[in-house]
Amino acid sequence: RGLGDVYKRQGMEVTEMKNRREFLFALLAAGAGLAACGPAERLPSAPASTPRGNLPPDAPTSTAPAPTDAPPAEGGARPVARGEISPALVNANNRFGLKLFANLRDEDPAGNVFISPASVAIALAMTYNGAAGETQQAMARALELNGLSLDEVNQSYAALLQTLTTADPKVTLSIANSLWGRQDVAFRQDFLARVRLFYQAEVSALDFSDPATVAAINAWVSEKTNRKIPQILDRISADGILFLINAIYFKGAWVKAFDPQMTREQPFILRDGSQK
Repeated sequence: RGLGDVYKRQGMEVTEMKNRREFLFALLAAGAGLAACGPAERLPSAPASTPRGNLPPDAPTSTAPAPTDAPPAEGGARPVARGEISPALVNANNRFGLKLFANLRDEDPAGNVFISPASVAIALAMTYNGAAGETQQAMARALELNGLSLDEVNQSYAALLQTLTTADPKVTLSIANSLWGRQDVAFRQDFLARVRLFYQAEVSALDFSDPATVAAINAWVSEKTNRKIPQILDRISADGILFLINAIYFKGAWVKAFDPQMTREQPFILRDGSQK
């Protein structure tokens, strides 16, 4: 239930496209009612065509403290060294991914499920940095993060992003994150610093009433997915506050490629015995 509640409450939308050996994912999380909003730093106002995401001069160079109501570590978990991926986070991501696939399969038992659980988890992890109270606890349950401190989650994701994008020189894998906030809303400085520092997120403040804002966000997604996903938004609702977007682009050759001369057309037998 936690997964479904949070998944729907955060307004998740998953878009995917496959073109031969290319796999693209763009995930949009519309954050609402998060502790990230408050009388703090306003997002940097940047031209819609050139959003900025660099750390400000006064951004912390060390990890930011977790919110006081973050779920405490359980069982004396060993602290994660900088640059290390916590095995606990790997296990959490595996459990979350299986739950996500199961939920999507139940929604459409006859359809195919093709998503990136990592993309969903990364976007929600950024959102988690701005959550508090009941919302934070529900997200921790949904993401299987109970027992992990916020600092451990963030450091592990930073290491994971670095590892994934440099794992194989023969593979192109880019992972990009961004935050797009309503320009008249202030956000907590520690929240913005964490998503910039650990998730390398680009941060911009835009006029959500301006139609050009939708075009700017779509242009960013198109660029980060090598123009394979040209659109993720068609409008912004009147109560929209913040969009957190994760985009993944992957292109790689098969280690053992299929030989066309060794393949032929044959019926595909489904579980119920029917063929297609």
